[in-house]
Amino acid sequence: MITIADIYKALKLRLEDCFEDLNIQVKDVKNISLPCFNIEYISGNKQEIANETTQAKYSFNIVYFSEEKTLVDLTSIEEKLKTALKKPLKVFYNLINDNVKSCYKFLEAINTNIDFDENDYILTFAINFDFIEPIEIQENNEKTDANSNPYDDEALNNVEKINDIAQNFK
Repeated sequence: MITIADIYKALKLRLEDCFEDLNIQVKDVKNISLPCFNIEYISGNKQEIANETTQAKYSFNIVYFSEEKTLVDLTSIEEKLKTALKKPLKVFYNLINDNVKSCYKFLEAINTNIDFDENDYILTFAINFDFIEPIEIQENNEKTDANSNPYDDEALNNVEKINDIAQNFK
């Protein structure tokens, strides 16, 4: 299943590909070297919508900190971001039963929103993803989704034993 970290990595790779000369600040946002981007996870949830299917919704902000302190710089970055994130994002992820990152899914942003802070020359690009994916089933029939109820083999065995004992008393 696709995780928040998988989407974060895909966003980071897209920014690195499209903005080779800019840093992607990942840890210390207080001591940044300008100009740079920062990717912020805002919110998300997964909800089972059908048998063995979930709908996932995630929101991120991509924040650009300008060094030039000009509106021209912000609008230039805005246009490049729109172009960079218009194409679907290729997100690599692991299957539960396979530790190799061999799977990927293209995620398309369902909506984006841009906000300027003209005092500090900061551009905030909000991006939202909404996608459906199957719930993976492990070999022991446990669903990997956190909201699901795993199949309890021990309880079934106990029911079968009780039924066998009841048959002997008939």
